[in-house]
Amino acid sequence: MKYTVLKDRACSSIWKDKSGARWPYMPADKAKEQNISHRDIVGDVPPKHKAAIVGKLYGEDESQSCPVVKYREKLKYSEKFKGVIPCQSEGGETGYVRVIGTAWTKVLLPLFIALILLTGVGVAVWHFTKESGPPLDEAAIAYQMPNGVKNNDPTKIMLPGFGTLTMDAQTGQIQAALVNPEGNPCYFKYIISMADTKEELYRSGWLEPGTAVTEFTIEKDLEPGTYDIQVTVETGLLDDYTQPMNNGVIASKLEVKEE
Repeated sequence: MKYTVLKDRACSSIWKDKSGARWPYMPADKAKEQNISHRDIVGDVPPKHKAAIVGKLYGEDESQSCPVVKYREKLKYSEKFKGVIPCQSEGGETGYVRVIGTAWTKVLLPLFIALILLTGVGVAVWHFTKESGPPLDEAAIAYQMPNGVKNNDPTKIMLPGFGTLTMDAQTGQIQAALVNPEGNPCYFKYIISMADTKEELYRSGWLEPGTAVTEFTIEKDLEPGTYDIQVTVETGLLDDYTQPMNNGVIASKLEVKEE
């Protein structure tokens, strides 16, 4: 059976198959809010060894595809329900392909318990004596500015420039680098908001110097068009992130496009 992906704004997460192809999917919590049940599921990804293949999932332009295996209502102990990919069959029927992930908490829990028992006293001492840092953004990756540009003056803060940010009207996704340049003496936190109403659209976690968030999602429904926004950069000292340095506010544009 051939299944074709359907666009849905609720598909705010990305699953990558073994070939590196990216498949937007609806996270499990949103799927539950929409009352999607096992009767709506046509199959599972990723394909498992020895699992019966029941069809193939194609992207909208059919430039990528992935095998779909038979749906199993009951997951294994080590598996978890990550979300669903909306799709349409050759006959025009709407359904969902379930995305299965690894339940790392269940898999690693016994190891964590053993580690705690072996190092209990040492971990407790380390916990109370270590220097605490800020909650870093989990999506941050190591990032180098173009042409290797970095801040060579530790008494100053380097702020990146911003052009127009482009958002997919269907998914709310934006691909742009929110970067804390290497050599800065502080952590960065990005806040994107409407210029006129000051309504907050996105807030990052803390970013270390030399890191960036390169892809993020705006949850607010926006009609296609261009909006005036402001990008606020909050700062926190590396020695104590609760102590701010000079914050920055950058005027920019948000272009919402219908793909």
